[in-house]
Amino acid sequence: MENLSSWILVIITFVYAVTTIVICVANLKSANATKKQTKEQIRQFNETNRPVVDVTLDTTSDSMPTALGFIFHNTGQKYARDIRVSVNGEFLEKIEINYAVHFRKLINSKFNLGIGQTHTIPFCEPGEQYDMGIVEIDVTYHNDEYSEKFTFDLGLDNTRFAVTSDLSKISTHLKKIADTTISK
Repeated sequence: MENLSSWILVIITFVYAVTTIVICVANLKSANATKKQTKEQIRQFNETNRPVVDVTLDTTSDSMPTALGFIFHNTGQKYARDIRVSVNGEFLEKIEINYAVHFRKLINSKFNLGIGQTHTIPFCEPGEQYDMGIVEIDVTYHNDEYSEKFTFDLGLDNTRFAVTSDLSKISTHLKKIADTTISK
């Protein structure tokens, strides 16, 4: 009888040990999944709460009653620091010298934009006949952590200004998804 109860205790201990190992493995998998989820949440938080510098063409003349220009706007949730801008050389050659000076100053320096803040650089008089061709503007900020590329078609044959950027492409795609979702 004593021998039987010893075997029962051995079996119970074995079952307990196996169960403990299974629970430890499950806890390890759960901890790893939680770690991955936390990393993803941090990534999403950082992606959402960051500066976003956008460049638009100012054709309304509200902010610049005497000239047309580009508006650099921080649409993000954080302060944009150490902003550097580069513009294709053909554009700088085509604009008048007094406007080119503004762009050269901008290209050779860094500037900062607060949340919602804008900085406008003029490039020509409104109503002036001009053919600037394709203007490519590269913007880097936060010590080159972020980079945006913008392309503006300012050719004479354009009846309207065509502007493309990665952010505008994403925005257009999200609007299409929203329209598709609403229509269903």
